[in-house]
Amino acid sequence: MALPFYQINSFTTEVFAGNPAGVVMLSDWPTDKLLQAMAAEHNLAATAFFTTDFRPDCFRLRWFTPIAELPLCAHGTLGAAWVISEAMNHPSDRFLFLTKAGDLPIERIGRGRFKMSFPLDPYVETEIDPEVAAALGKEPEAMLRARYSVAVYESEREVQSIKPNIAAINQCRHAKRPGAVVVTALAGPGQDYDFVSRFFAPGVGVDEDPVTGSAHCILAKYWADRLGRSAVRGFQASNRGGFIDCEVASDRVVFTGDAVPYSKGEILAAI
Repeated sequence: MALPFYQINSFTTEVFAGNPAGVVMLSDWPTDKLLQAMAAEHNLAATAFFTTDFRPDCFRLRWFTPIAELPLCAHGTLGAAWVISEAMNHPSDRFLFLTKAGDLPIERIGRGRFKMSFPLDPYVETEIDPEVAAALGKEPEAMLRARYSVAVYESEREVQSIKPNIAAINQCRHAKRPGAVVVTALAGPGQDYDFVSRFFAPGVGVDEDPVTGSAHCILAKYWADRLGRSAVRGFQASNRGGFIDCEVASDRVVFTGDAVPYSKGEILAAI
């Protein structure tokens, strides 16, 4: 039986921008080995797999990179939300994803535009880790530890100019997730966003991720604290680029983002 497959670009209103996610609708769960093989075959930063749940307006959701299952993935969640709302014509604008990271409430607020509530990832400020600084090729002004290492720079230009040693990044053990480093800075003058970031994650098979919601679970709180307000807007300065509007609410971060479809097809292999 053929499986529907979509490729959705998340955190963008443009087809060739944002972060592409594969989305696969399943009737039931195959083995983890098969899910991982399918994600490797798609070779996208993430493939989201979901099934319906017996409860109304609930879906079970998992995410895989080409080499590993992810504990949390916002762009895959946004892609799955688009498929449920726009392709499946789900009757309610509110629904819930049940995941290993907990329940993720979704609200459709416009065509291809969604709000998503994610768990905040608390950070602590640390001494600058010499291995991370060497891997990035430039010492930051500050460093944070959460799920990922976060290197804070003085300017947007510095963030955009970083040329990391990806093999060295893969060896970094400063944070909870090895081989994953975020770089960030305050936005330059006149920008329509508050801060800029990039994300390098060879530890999960993604040298540079185009737009990373899980990184913004850290960045939203950090920049909200620094700027003295709960709502901030981030721009991830990858080659594709993408925007995430963030609002910190207690121990949650509410992301608002857009998604656009790139392709629709079928998985014909016997699964």
